[in-house]
Amino acid sequence: MNFEQIKTATINSFQLFFDSNGIELRVGELSDSDYVLLCRGYSDLNWDWAFEKFGNRDECISVGIKLVTSEVLDGAMMGVYDLERQTLYMHLMESFVNTEDHPLRGRMTYFTLVASFLFLSAFGGTTLMFVDPINEQLIAHYQRYGFSAPQMIDGETMQSIGFEALAAVIATEAAGMIDKP
Repeated sequence: MNFEQIKTATINSFQLFFDSNGIELRVGELSDSDYVLLCRGYSDLNWDWAFEKFGNRDECISVGIKLVTSEVLDGAMMGVYDLERQTLYMHLMESFVNTEDHPLRGRMTYFTLVASFLFLSAFGGTTLMFVDPINEQLIAHYQRYGFSAPQMIDGETMQSIGFEALAAVIATEAAGMIDKP
């Protein structure tokens, strides 16, 4: 299979994860309407920059998360997989949820880790990098999930976690995160 086919199969596996766990969310690649929404002030992050820099690259992985009953974008993530380095660089992830009873509430990082694990598994990857954490609070949050302290790599601040450690974190967090209302 080529990169696009593997990416599509992995997004389908991510959807199967939600379906198998009774989580009323659906996933897919970010659509043109998602792009318009993200680039017009819907978000706190600079998605316009990300789409311009990474969106047209063959190795770009972008995922939107929505309620199964809605077309409203509730969360999004975008990364780039480096085949040579066997590394997924997650550049942006963001939740747009502001209600307590939403199935994405408080789970965006965990679901991004699950999606990243699935992508790394499918591509034979070894490392996940979160690129440019924006503040000390996020740095500490990512470290709670087993990420390294920030380090400068290729001129960017990154936090990393290896594949085995990522698998262990997902297994450890699964019970509490899956059952969370």
